[in-house]
Amino acid sequence: MYYKGVYHLFYQHNPYAATFGDIIIWAHSVSYDLINWIHLNNALEPSEPYDINSCWSGSATILPGEKPAILYTGIDHNKHQVQNLAIPKNLSDPFLREWQKHPQNPLMNPPSEVEVDNFRDPSTAWHGKDGKWREKFNPDVTFTGTSKDLRRILWGWVNESDSTQDDIQKGWAGLQTIPRQVWLDKSGKRLIQWPIEEVENLRDKKISITGKKLEGGSTLEISGITASQVDVEVLFHLPELENGEWLDDPSEVDPQLLCSKQYESRSGKIGPFGLLALASKDLTEQTAVSSLRHDLDKTTYGTIFDIDSNLKTISLRTL
Repeated sequence: MYYKGVYHLFYQHNPYAATFGDIIIWAHSVSYDLINWIHLNNALEPSEPYDINSCWSGSATILPGEKPAILYTGIDHNKHQVQNLAIPKNLSDPFLREWQKHPQNPLMNPPSEVEVDNFRDPSTAWHGKDGKWREKFNPDVTFTGTSKDLRRILWGWVNESDSTQDDIQKGWAGLQTIPRQVWLDKSGKRLIQWPIEEVENLRDKKISITGKKLEGGSTLEISGITASQVDVEVLFHLPELENGEWLDDPSEVDPQLLCSKQYESRSGKIGPFGLLALASKDLTEQTAVSSLRHDLDKTTYGTIFDIDSNLKTISLRTL
């Protein structure tokens, strides 16, 4: 949530180990720019009969009158999932460091027809102009604004595939992705996403090359990069794009299969082509392979999208 000039990130956390544990709490971090974060004390911890066994997922919302609230699932003393409310102790504190649980908790218990261990993750959803809260939604046809004051920002959490022992040794299990701005294109038919502009404040040394020709099966090393984090923008000019293979019926083609290890080395009339980051000299270790280890999930994902063949250029940005 965004409150008094501060972005708030609440997240599920096991305070005792980098695994899913018996006790889960709401951790809390704040930022002024969505890039640099300050870790605060936990927002919600088990303390009452209605959440004594964990404070699970929910949602944070700013109610009318600029009043933040958290609706969350508590695991109660019977190991039942119930819904609870928490509000800040001090509304004048932009960091919202302390939260107090509502005296009437739990607000909702599992209905008789619902499994007691499958009643969780409440969402406050949308507050309509008529004053009512709603979950099913109507698309906003004006959702095309890209100015900084009218942004919709989406975050994704990445579930890593390391073993439990590896997670414990490294001290974490999963991470937040780069925040992305989301909007509709001018046609109103396609959802577009792009890293928020604040991420560009992390840029330092710039390495540029232009006009290089890539032959089939060749690699081009970009020298001078010493950082382990890079923001790469590439323009591939494809003068013979119209000569590529045609997909008569894209619905019959599985893009995930086409991008899998089984097919990635097969040459078409144009590709494949792309980037290899953090690659070893012999290219046995690279992001296209992900890891030499065998006990990891190495699923490769892909998609099919329209492109104007008259442009003959494909842009690719990789963080």
